[in-house]
Amino acid sequence: MPATTEVRLAILLGGGSAVAFVLVAALQLLVDPASASLVLPVAVAVIELGVVAGMWKGVRPARIGGMAVFLLFGLVHLLVVLGPTPVWVRLASAVIAAAHVFVAVLLNTRPARDHFSGAS
Repeated sequence: MPATTEVRLAILLGGGSAVAFVLVAALQLLVDPASASLVLPVAVAVIELGVVAGMWKGVRPARIGGMAVFLLFGLVHLLVVLGPTPVWVRLASAVIAAAHVFVAVLLNTRPARDHFSGAS
């Protein structure tokens, strides 16, 4: 069964936000090498892209796992927003956190549930 619009949008936002997190961390590392590290963003991106690949393939547990992963990392981004980082990093993290929560909401819609359960 082809992916619904909600699932396709969740895949796009999930993958895009993972890449955006790595890019923001890389830019912060270029601006201030003493304040940033790429370890956490790359680890988060690997986990998120793994979930996105599972959603793309239509793996049944990817919906529940995706909701958990994207909500958890949405909270991580909110902690970055509250931290002592430059304003542009806070703004980028706020947008990424919103995208993560929206992905979790999209995965909880009826069409996404039907898609991952195999119902027609």
